[in-house]
Amino acid sequence: MARTRSANPHGFTLIELLVVISIIALLVGILLPVLGNAREAARSTACLSNLRQMGIAVYAYALDYDKALPSVGLNHDGRPVEQGAWLFALSDYVDSELLYRCPSDESEFWDVFVPGTTPPRFRQVSYATNYMVSDKFPGYASAGTGNPYNKLTNIPRPTETIYTVELTERGSFAGADHVHPESWNTLNPDQIGLQVEHEQHAGKANYLLLDGHSTSYALEETYLVGSNLFDPDVNLYYPEDISFP
Repeated sequence: MARTRSANPHGFTLIELLVVISIIALLVGILLPVLGNAREAARSTACLSNLRQMGIAVYAYALDYDKALPSVGLNHDGRPVEQGAWLFALSDYVDSELLYRCPSDESEFWDVFVPGTTPPRFRQVSYATNYMVSDKFPGYASAGTGNPYNKLTNIPRPTETIYTVELTERGSFAGADHVHPESWNTLNPDQIGLQVEHEQHAGKANYLLLDGHSTSYALEETYLVGSNLFDPDVNLYYPEDISFP
């Protein structure tokens, strides 16, 4: 008499396998965004730490230079004066090399030359300072010639004035070390997007303010053009509330 094979009590049917695979796929779909958000949060925290370290170095530099802020030198027009760049000036004021690259910075110009640079150069930093507090800014309408706001002690709103932003990863500004907020309140308000990587971290970016603290802001919390293009409703780049014609 032929023996019949008994079913394996430990096996899975095709339907059971499909159910298990579906559950795994569902869990992966749920967990991947969560893990991605956690990774980006960690990168943003590291970026904020970079900016805090920079803030400490800026204050140490200012103590040695009559409260003056570091200069700028890596221009976006291909004429760099590297000895004036703040990233080199601040290197003497930290125990280790400043962390100049944001972990979320994926600019191609770390590996290829930035367009328009003469001599050709790579991207050197993820961050840029506010030109309006630079010693090279030509002056303010309410202050005559020169730039009195190049000194920390002369900043009227240090808790509300941005010193450092996250630099755009594209275009000629990707090789600079500063941005030009004075050029944004023009008939082309989108100019800010050509200079600042303002959605680097989940729709926000990190900033260093002139009181030394770093924080995250959405674009409209830092600069917002309203009905008057020449008088922005929100502007954390001007040391004082003035309009530029």
